[in-house]
Amino acid sequence: MPQQSPLDVPEGDPFGPHNLPYGVFSTAGEERRRIGVRIGGHVLDAGAAALALGSPYAGLLGRSSLNPLLAAGRTAWRDVRRALTAWVTDPGHRPTVEPHLLPLDEVTLHLPYEVADYVDFYASEHHATNVGRMFRPDGDALTPNWKHLPIGYHGRSGTIVVSGTDVVRPCGQRKAPTDPAPVFGPSVKLDIEAEVGFVVGTPSELGRPVPLGAFEDHVFGLFLLNDWSARDIQAWEYVPLGPFLGKSFATSVSPWVTPLEALDAARVAPPARDFPLLPYLDDAAVDRPGGFDLHITVSINGQEVAQPPFATMYWTAAQQLAHMTVNGASLRTGDVFGSGTVSGPEVGQRGSLLELTWNGRVVHPLVGGVADLSATPPKPQVTEGSAELCGGAILPQHHRVRVVGMFPAMPAERSLEHAARRRRLRADQARQLADLLRHQILTGAFPTGILPLENTLAADYRSSRNTVRQALDLLRGERLVERQPGVGTVVVCEKYPHGLDRLQGLAETLHEHGTVTNEVRTAGPVPAPAPVAHRLGLPEHTEVLYIERLRRLGGLPLSLDLTYVPLDIGSALLGCDLKNTDVFRLLEQQTGQALGHAEITLEAVNADAHSAAVLQAPRGAAVLMLERLTHLADGRPVDLEFIRFRGDRITMSGLLRRSLRTPA
Repeated sequence: MPQQSPLDVPEGDPFGPHNLPYGVFSTAGEERRRIGVRIGGHVLDAGAAALALGSPYAGLLGRSSLNPLLAAGRTAWRDVRRALTAWVTDPGHRPTVEPHLLPLDEVTLHLPYEVADYVDFYASEHHATNVGRMFRPDGDALTPNWKHLPIGYHGRSGTIVVSGTDVVRPCGQRKAPTDPAPVFGPSVKLDIEAEVGFVVGTPSELGRPVPLGAFEDHVFGLFLLNDWSARDIQAWEYVPLGPFLGKSFATSVSPWVTPLEALDAARVAPPARDFPLLPYLDDAAVDRPGGFDLHITVSINGQEVAQPPFATMYWTAAQQLAHMTVNGASLRTGDVFGSGTVSGPEVGQRGSLLELTWNGRVVHPLVGGVADLSATPPKPQVTEGSAELCGGAILPQHHRVRVVGMFPAMPAERSLEHAARRRRLRADQARQLADLLRHQILTGAFPTGILPLENTLAADYRSSRNTVRQALDLLRGERLVERQPGVGTVVVCEKYPHGLDRLQGLAETLHEHGTVTNEVRTAGPVPAPAPVAHRLGLPEHTEVLYIERLRRLGGLPLSLDLTYVPLDIGSALLGCDLKNTDVFRLLEQQTGQALGHAEITLEAVNADAHSAAVLQAPRGAAVLMLERLTHLADGRPVDLEFIRFRGDRITMSGLLRRSLRTPA
């Protein structure tokens, strides 16, 4: 059976002959950089193939950078692409082309062009609105100029790095609103931004603006871009001149650049504009729509968290190019400009961690993991290729950026997979929303005991109504709320706070919430099990006082306490009021000493049949198990307790302070 050629790319492969993105690579043991073209799982040494085929484009493709090809202009871009397509599809070229194919895992990819200038825009209305709502809650979300011009800033071209480059966490000044003065140190709010980048090929003259219709004459191709952002540094420094240290430390770009021509079928019209545009930005009558129908996927720790749609971008790349040259600024070969963060109208379409966490208010499994971005033109009829995107790891010290594919047409089985992933994404968002609502319920945010309507919750938490319903279902499953016809969703079970930062008995802890009573189920001497004797510092089989109590608050079962006390102290407790008094108070009265400290362990366990019956909880329900060994002020262990709390009635809380220790 003849061996399959690397050029026989399976149908549906994202890097078939319809794509052919350009990059620059080197091989082990040879530092020379060469232009490569991705085909399937291989890289074609484009310069060597052109030379072997006697192509007139060998001079452009046999270089160490894409810049000469970029500068050659639109006609050359079209002709070279047609030649490359013929080389990888015409069987007659195979004997000449195949020797110049290298497996992708045997090459090192580099920044494919020399970057001239770098501009980043702010073109997503949804992203800009989210940011405005976060930081200007009492004002307009969008600034007055936002819908009249594409807002942007000039970045540092020298810190654009190829995907795969380590990025050191930046240091700078930061100041929280409540801090009396700024501090200096590493950013604690390092963010990703899912963007589409564009690279300029043909330069322009100083003083001569580039009109909308000339976009394709100057822009060679696109790729995906991660404009890293130190949000805490940026928030302190950006007034009044804008981003500086918070953005200039690194921008990661894909090593592959896809020609614009490969995405012809993904062109779409941008969203309807709310205000008439000035003539140099008015694209109502342009021949070709300026948007691109690309769906980006953001994954954190392998879990999909967002699907930002590029088709929703208010400002197009052509408008951005026209705006940044309308003052006469010139273009140079290798200029890069980014679209700005891509975000859609839904919670699951946000392209930055700032939005996904709503400035830290929503928990995501982010730190210490890997952030990946990928994208696809979603329309089944799209047969042209697209670009690669970059991703990155969010680590305490460094960030390694990874690359995954930006795919063209999606096969049916992948469509089903994406649908399943979207369902998982909504389930994740529902859990996050349930956490927020649970906190609101426990802190008394709904004093009437009635939650707002689903539509109101969806608007307040910027979630879909289906996500709100799933979140409420989770809370109903916890028996925290229930649906009452004609009333709405009501709180039916109060949870009580149990502090973990003070040594108190249950009655002392919950005195503000009602009276704690104790049903003494068992009290008397028993031989101490070996683990109990060891914990209390007693010889094995020594008798101890064993007390089992069911503790209620307002008559409702709250905890089942199993207590062991050394008998020389415990015998005196048998004559005390164990029904209405905490053991802690009795121990201090009988010993004449204050209690000193306690060692605690908190874990979740399933309720056994006995515990479930006593606590009136479902068998197998999760309960909070608190193991606590309490010592007198002189250090003697005097009270070993195993307390099973009903998880639906109690919430543990504490104030923890960080204490850094220097390793020995």
